[in-house]
Amino acid sequence: MTGAAIIGTIVASNIEAIKGYKQAFFFISIFAFFLAASGLFLKSKNNELKTISNSDQPSLP
Repeated sequence: MTGAAIIGTIVASNIEAIKGYKQAFFFISIFAFFLAASGLFLKSKNNELKTISNSDQPSLP
């Protein structure tokens, strides 16, 4: 719902609806690219499991 509100706000802020939709979906594509690019820097599953096993805290059930 938040995404739809952002798109609606961007579209409504422009006089021409087509220009507003272009801006809204450009914003969405930049945001999606940022999320995908940041996902490349996440640890692998094996590294996460090593981190958990080296932790001093007890594991969750």
